[in-house]
Amino acid sequence: MNNLKIYLVAGELSGDTHGAGLIRELLSRSESFDIRYMGGNLMEKEGGVLAFHYSEFAIMGFVEVLKNIRKISAYLKEVENDIKSFQPDHVIFIDFPGFNLRLAKRLSFLNLHYYIAPKAWAWNKKRVHTLAKYFSTVNCILPFEVEFFSKYGVPAKYVGNPSVNQVDTFLSKNRSQKGNYIALFPGSRKQEVERVLPIMLESIGAFPGIEFRISKASSLRFEVYEPFIQDKSQLFEDNYKLLQDAKAALVTSGTATLETALFNVPQVVCYIANPISYFIAKRLVKLKYISLVNLIADEPIVTELIQNECTENSVTEHLNYIISDEGQKQITAGYETVRTKLSTGDSGKNAIDNILSISS
Repeated sequence: MNNLKIYLVAGELSGDTHGAGLIRELLSRSESFDIRYMGGNLMEKEGGVLAFHYSEFAIMGFVEVLKNIRKISAYLKEVENDIKSFQPDHVIFIDFPGFNLRLAKRLSFLNLHYYIAPKAWAWNKKRVHTLAKYFSTVNCILPFEVEFFSKYGVPAKYVGNPSVNQVDTFLSKNRSQKGNYIALFPGSRKQEVERVLPIMLESIGAFPGIEFRISKASSLRFEVYEPFIQDKSQLFEDNYKLLQDAKAALVTSGTATLETALFNVPQVVCYIANPISYFIAKRLVKLKYISLVNLIADEPIVTELIQNECTENSVTEHLNYIISDEGQKQITAGYETVRTKLSTGDSGKNAIDNILSISS
């Protein structure tokens, strides 16, 4: 088992974070694992060989995908050829379903595994058939997913949520002293930053006595943020350090909403997509909420301001509430519900146990 060849495929910042955890877990068991991957800087720091950097393929939204279909197809073929050449014993796909499920169909002769399952319960339910047909294990990080996937014969198992492990490990080593600043998380893609950050900054203007700090995606250059800020000192790449002492946060939908909750930082979710992409998604996605916090709790713990609701005035109004004593108490009490539902063991360890239990 120690000489097994493992290939991981992660296509965005959150996948890079989770992929790094899997590599760390593998190498803690044996340094003789031969690991290769499509990923990012975080995975590269842990070891193995970075074959493709996900920043070459940072495309989101229906419209953007259609505009870049040739680029996507060419990139898909490159990764496919690299995996076939490597001849891995196991391939681990991390989130990023639009790309990963297409790639999986071309690699059906290999042991395929999913970590952070596609959100087929939200939209594009036909993906469950691909998961059932091609994958040896599907490792879920949201507890309610297992019941859904099992109905379709998907080999699903809840392994815990990696964000819980990561945040708790950080907090055990770092003492929090709440500051007087608002953390802004405008997203990890260029399009998100350009749409959301200006509104976040406008709303902050209503609080002259409160400092703000901006989360900078490691995959994006300073030039993306430059039109909106005065200098680089306002940008922070370490999200955990940014959240550790934040009084409150404005966050785009995604993993950052859950991380913010795990740090017990009150938040307002701000989300603006390409209008056409949102129009299409609205008709495909049948969910009450868009943030992981509310989805896990199955109730509105945090306010979600989406598309036309995400304005300077509305963000200012809700931010004013969450920095009040009443708002802080109400939201942090709701966060306890989320933590309780996520509680389990180390997700990375559990996932690797599940994956390696399948003989190559």
